[in-house]
Amino acid sequence: MSSAREVVLSVLLIVVLVSVTAADVPRIANYQGVLEDVGGNPIRNDTATVLFQVYDDSIGGSTLWSESNLIETDKAGVFAVLLGLIVPLPDSAFINSNRWLGVAVRADPEMTPRIRLASVPYAYYALHADSATISDTAMYAMSGANSGWVDDGSIVRLETTGDLVGIGTVTPSAMLDVAGDLVVAGKATIGPGHTNSGTYSFVAGKENTAIGDGATVAGGLENAATALYHPTVGGGRLNIAGHNSSTVAGGNSNSAGGSASTVSGGEGNFALGHHSIIPGGYCDTAAGGHSFVAGRSVRASADAEYTFAFGKEFTTSTPNAAVFVVDNAEFHVGIGVANPIHYIDVYPGAYCDGSQWVNASSIEYREHIHRLTPDEYQDILEKLVAGEVVRYRTKVQSDTKTHLGLIAEEAPDEVTDAQKKGILTGDAIGFLIAAIKAQQLEIDSLRAKVEAMESRR
Repeated sequence: MSSAREVVLSVLLIVVLVSVTAADVPRIANYQGVLEDVGGNPIRNDTATVLFQVYDDSIGGSTLWSESNLIETDKAGVFAVLLGLIVPLPDSAFINSNRWLGVAVRADPEMTPRIRLASVPYAYYALHADSATISDTAMYAMSGANSGWVDDGSIVRLETTGDLVGIGTVTPSAMLDVAGDLVVAGKATIGPGHTNSGTYSFVAGKENTAIGDGATVAGGLENAATALYHPTVGGGRLNIAGHNSSTVAGGNSNSAGGSASTVSGGEGNFALGHHSIIPGGYCDTAAGGHSFVAGRSVRASADAEYTFAFGKEFTTSTPNAAVFVVDNAEFHVGIGVANPIHYIDVYPGAYCDGSQWVNASSIEYREHIHRLTPDEYQDILEKLVAGEVVRYRTKVQSDTKTHLGLIAEEAPDEVTDAQKKGILTGDAIGFLIAAIKAQQLEIDSLRAKVEAMESRR
């Protein structure tokens, strides 16, 4: 059991009404969230006592309902609890339009601010429906077919087709057979136990929730699209699209909590930064804006904007970075190499072993090889002597350290790239060796002359 103070995130409150009669309406609500410690780490496979209370004001006010529940988290820190099983939720508590939910974990003070309840819980007021109009007859007329509908007490059906209903066809082959396009002017709900309080929203599957303009839950179980504008859940279970234009494609216990954020699948993942992406994996968090996180227990903090992070069990707070880590051990990157053995392997043979860069220099990688003549050695030596070595600082460095080197525009062509903007380190080494060899040839020539002069004495 963790002794640190917990916080509850990714809150979802769902009320499901299954009947129009007061006796059948369940006075319960589904509350879902994530239990984390003060460091933002999920508290997995644990239990905690949580006090839930409904108030008539955001601060202070009167308590309209109260219940203490023992919650249990899964391996991602996610929990779900049904409120009202111990103390039934009274429908009278939601007649007024201003209600707030207070949450307190263990003996900690109540979390602030309180959660203002949205329109879904006020469905309890449906127990006191103001009016209802039921059309009990309809006419169906078509040449060659009987007219009218039949209500046999359990289903309304076409008189001529038994329990099959056809729209635009007199020979339906399914319970509902539509010839042509089916256009729903408004929201659509398919399946049992849903809450659909959005505008032009769509819900399918079982026990899913859509709140907001254009919200979509295409299938699955106990999923929720709860933002004001265009949240989407494709399927899976216990997934939440909680911000405008956010998307959870599937998986289990995933949450897209940032604006236009995306979780494609996996389990226990949280895309919290705006435009952040998690393609899948397990217990990953993308809290930085425009961050991309994948793997297992990988976390890009809120500071890590525009950062790509992949691997296993690490956290990065560095922005504008690409980070690859697996248990803080070796991570091999291949560029044009299918089976890299170094930290970085680049085709056709260059690599980094963690301490230095090694250029590809094997004869198997080269062609048109020409060995330098003494005159070419001398030419290189003269170019080296004519060149200038400068001390400088780069424009992008943040410290005051100076460096020694060449200016590419002033350096010999043998050591620069084609654009005269960079120095080729491998060619520069060969250039220096050639100059040293030219000097050695001069030394050998002078030594021979000295020895000849001494022999004539």
